[in-house]
Amino acid sequence: MSSLKTRIDHIRTFMEDCRGKQLIFLYQTPDGKEKRGNIDDLISDNGTFLGVLSGNRLEDLDRMLAYEMGTIL
Repeated sequence: MSSLKTRIDHIRTFMEDCRGKQLIFLYQTPDGKEKRGNIDDLISDNGTFLGVLSGNRLEDLDRMLAYEMGTIL
């Protein structure tokens, strides 16, 4: 049973590595404060993108681009 749990843990780690690491953004809130957070934080704070601090998850990048396009149009 413990060998099965170990194998499942290895598979879970592998899948997390394949997804990439969550992007952490630097953004500015409407009141002018600079904050850092994930894409959900940026969207909920109605933030303006300033830069990426860390991460490599392409899904987060897609969501950020869609959010930014929505604020432009």
